Amino acid sequence: MSVIDPDTNTVTSTVKVGRGPRFPVALPDGSAVYMPSLNDESVSVIDPDTNTVTARAKVGDLIGESPEYPVVLPDGSAVYVPKYRGDAVVVIDPRTNKVTATIPVGRGPRLPAVLPDGSAIYVPNLDDDTVSVIDTSTNDVIATVEVGDRPRDPVPLPDGSAVYVANFGDGTVSVIGL
Repeated sequence: MSVIDPDTNTVTSTVKVGRGPRFPVALPDGSAVYMPSLNDESVSVIDPDTNTVTARAKVGDLIGESPEYPVVLPDGSAVYVPKYRGDAVVVIDPRTNKVTATIPVGRGPRLPAVLPDGSAIYVPNLDDDTVSVIDTSTNDVIATVEVGDRPRDPVPLPDGSAVYVANFGDGTVSVIGL
């Protein structure tokens, strides 16, 4: 992973992480960056002050489950990482950097959306045209919503009243009311 100075657009540091790094995410307080490694079923935890890996969370047992697209709850209490070929979302506790839950969802989970209040995560399942809704207080799937073809990129309204999902397979948008 390269660290780039935004003022000079130059690489200031390179951090060795797992194979196939994809889509990093930072905790809200900036104390850690989580970098999934698509090809080794892990998530590297990086200290942004030292640009060193301080922990590595193992998120799967089978090579090829493809962890990517993590999201963080607004209060920083959990990191959710979909596994595209693993048909699940894993939850990492930032206090311990250990996996605390593995939540089965639909086929091909992609980049989830977190409601502004952090109460739920909406996971588009690309390969079965559904969205799994995860209650973050229990880490249970509380609903599976049928949407259009090949859903991706859900976006909640700022007031949390609806989630918009792009269905790139059929050129439509699904609106999930809360």
